[in-house]
Amino acid sequence: MDFKFFFDLAKDALLLVDPSGKIIAANKVANKHFLTTEKNLFSLLIASELEKLNTLLEKIKISTQVDDFSQIELSCFPEMLSRSRWKIFFLKETNHFAFCCEELSQYSSEDFLLHTGLMKIIFDNDPNLIAIVNRVGLYLFANKAIYDFAGIKEGKNIETLNHLLQEKELWLPGTEKLENKDEEKVSEIELTTDPSGNAAWFENIRVPIKMPYGEDVLLIISKDVTNWKLSEKRLVDHQQALFHSNRLSYLGEMAGQIAHEINNPLTIILGNSQILKKNLRQDEKEENELLIKSIEKIEFMVDRISKLIKMMRSLAKNNTVLPQTKSKVTDIIQSVFSTLTDKFKAYEIETSLQINKIENDEIYCYPTELSQVVLNILLNSIDSIILSKKNSERKIDLKLYEEKENIIIQISNTGEQIAEEIKDRIFEPFFTTKPVGHGTGLGLSISKRIVEQHKGTIHFDSSEKLTTFYITLPTDAI
Repeated sequence: MDFKFFFDLAKDALLLVDPSGKIIAANKVANKHFLTTEKNLFSLLIASELEKLNTLLEKIKISTQVDDFSQIELSCFPEMLSRSRWKIFFLKETNHFAFCCEELSQYSSEDFLLHTGLMKIIFDNDPNLIAIVNRVGLYLFANKAIYDFAGIKEGKNIETLNHLLQEKELWLPGTEKLENKDEEKVSEIELTTDPSGNAAWFENIRVPIKMPYGEDVLLIISKDVTNWKLSEKRLVDHQQALFHSNRLSYLGEMAGQIAHEINNPLTIILGNSQILKKNLRQDEKEENELLIKSIEKIEFMVDRISKLIKMMRSLAKNNTVLPQTKSKVTDIIQSVFSTLTDKFKAYEIETSLQINKIENDEIYCYPTELSQVVLNILLNSIDSIILSKKNSERKIDLKLYEEKENIIIQISNTGEQIAEEIKDRIFEPFFTTKPVGHGTGLGLSISKRIVEQHKGTIHFDSSEKLTTFYITLPTDAI
């Protein structure tokens, strides 16, 4: 009987393969599927399938059963997207293996997608996190990027992954809304943290897959878009900074115009009051003394307003062109304190000014700007007291002292406590909790910028009884 006749005309694909995988002989059916002589069958298999096959071949070689054969299913030949089921015989006389293919067919698209071996070839080399989950959220497949993200280096299997997720010991992007798959968007950006605790953004794409048999599944692709989101955030921050800069520039220009408009009539008032005072003194009449005192009070008030105008003008200019001067901090504090004397009296606020042995200490600074810092905090303290719902005493304390080569300006008030939820926003530009007419939200943000310009720091403590601001200025500030 001609063995080759039956070999060539068999309806199944038949192969003779040596131990290295080289095809020694192949019939016509095998040739139709590109399984030809001189090809290496093992080279067509993916790594996991080859390992499974080698284990089986070793088992067959040591078997003592006569005419024993083994059966194996191989998801092999990735370039042909085919699957197969084989019977394998070991021919001891020639040390060859006989392969008989019972089934050799093409994968459907669903089969290809769900088959672990084929997916690993493609998806394990993808930097995106790729997974397939069932309708209850259990993972059926996860690529290498998911295990790397989860920090699982050994025992990479779905059971380990699902156990960690169910025990809430692990979180993966794209898994929070799995119970509402029908309602959610196909793509969305999710903010989370990576295993190291750093902020990370992922774009999650969820694609439902309708299976011809069995339950439907969901393909989840999570793409790390952190760099893109950070760039977007920097752009938004830059736009906001430009907006605030333009707004502050406008306010400065407006302050300069107001100062100019006020200064002109004040100059006329001061000039005429000096003429009147001179004429009254020349008459040397006793009844003129009362008028002279009134005129002197006018001159004093005009001088105070002039100082405020100078402050407004300096704020409207670019600080980088103004020189620093060596100034006494005590003079700056006392000047600001005196300008608010009438306001303190009007609101019946008790004040205390303590200067501890640093009357003559000087630092290089911008005096007008430091005056603005103290003025802003004192004005905020007044508003905090008059707007407070407490019936406690009305008191503002200012202490000036030296500590470790730093000058400390400490301003305390008994007004309303700063709420915990807004403490982080106190120094933000245009942020204010005051009602309309009591503030623009610029005072503290400008004060913080000025203090930092002097290489100092500003912070506060707030309790139910007392709110205290601390301004720290280095004595060698330049």
